[in-house]
Amino acid sequence: MGVAFVILQRRLRHDWMRCRLTAEITRSALATWGLPRALRLFDDFEWAGIEPLHRSLDVLHRRAARAHPAGFDEFRQRYLTERIGGQLAYFARQEPRAKPFLLCLRGGFFLSSTLAICFAAAYPEPPLPSGLAVHTWFCS
Repeated sequence: MGVAFVILQRRLRHDWMRCRLTAEITRSALATWGLPRALRLFDDFEWAGIEPLHRSLDVLHRRAARAHPAGFDEFRQRYLTERIGGQLAYFARQEPRAKPFLLCLRGGFFLSSTLAICFAAAYPEPPLPSGLAVHTWFCS
């Protein structure tokens, strides 16, 4: 039963990572969608397992680039407002949720550090074996 659970967790994690990789590649492709390219889209990547996505994005990008060519300045402005502005807005929305969590983590860190220092200070020193002398510079 435990082995089956471990195998299931590994498979779920692998599937999640693959879906996440696919989503990030798609977001990157969409962010640079209107930019004309001399080379194929993401040609230098290793596409093991997601070749259909590569073919689909490549074909769709070629058709879109021919249909709506955009100048570089127009593309740059759109990229800054949509991609960068969207990321900044996302992080601004997430900040109120993250701040209480950060305070809890900091409190836990300082509490556990303080307890570790107190327990280490309260730990009794072990007696030295007989015949072993401690140098005076070590005890001072």
